[in-house]
Amino acid sequence: MQQGYRVGGQCFATSEEASDYKLSMVVPTITADGSLKTVVYQNKSWYYGSQKIQLTFPECDQNQPFEEGVQFGAVILTLFVIAYAFRQVKKIFWHSIVEEGRRD
Repeated sequence: MQQGYRVGGQCFATSEEASDYKLSMVVPTITADGSLKTVVYQNKSWYYGSQKIQLTFPECDQNQPFEEGVQFGAVILTLFVIAYAFRQVKKIFWHSIVEEGRRD
C-alpha cells in the first residue's frame, strides 16, 4: 500500500506536492489599506507575509482509485456477460418454438 496525502479528491505522493497544489490556488487579497497579501514560495517553503506556512494533510492510498476502477469494471463486465447469456438463451428458446411451429 503506497501512502500519499489527500487534498480534495486528489492523492499526492508527497506532502510538498500536496502543499504546492493547495497553496498555488490561493487567491491574493487586498487589505483595507490597499496592500496586496498573497502566499509566496521561496527557499523551498511557502510564506504568507513573513509567516511560514506549515500544512498537514490526511493520508490516502494512491492505489485506491485504481482498485475501485477495477471493481467497477468487474461489475459492468458481469452485467454484460449476464445480458449476453440471457440473449443466447432467448435465441435458443425462440428457435425451438419456431421449429415446433414448423412441425405442426
